[in-house]
Amino acid sequence: MSEIDIQRDILMSIGMYPQLKAFRMNNAAIYDAKRGCYRSPGPWFPKGLPDIMILSDIGISWLEVKQPGKDQSDDQIDFQSTCDKYHIKYAVVTSPAEAREFLRFWGVIGGELI
Repeated sequence: MSEIDIQRDILMSIGMYPQLKAFRMNNAAIYDAKRGCYRSPGPWFPKGLPDIMILSDIGISWLEVKQPGKDQSDDQIDFQSTCDKYHIKYAVVTSPAEAREFLRFWGVIGGELI
């Protein structure tokens, strides 16, 4: 299963919780057919930005999605360190079940759908 497939499944899983808002952060270069080139998202997108942002009662949480056995890049590790410094929730996950485990641990969701 590709990382994009895992991201999609996590977003669909999180979507079952109406008290949460989740967004996929598209921070890769995008092809501009009109100009015939790739455009970067710009300097305001920090390197290592996680794949999914979640808004909830506790604020912003980040999920970095990886295929099992894959490691974070140095930029992603730096972003995670920044989150740790400011007490922002951040987790590296490989499945919807793992994402829900972190959301439960953080107190964002309970054991049942609300």
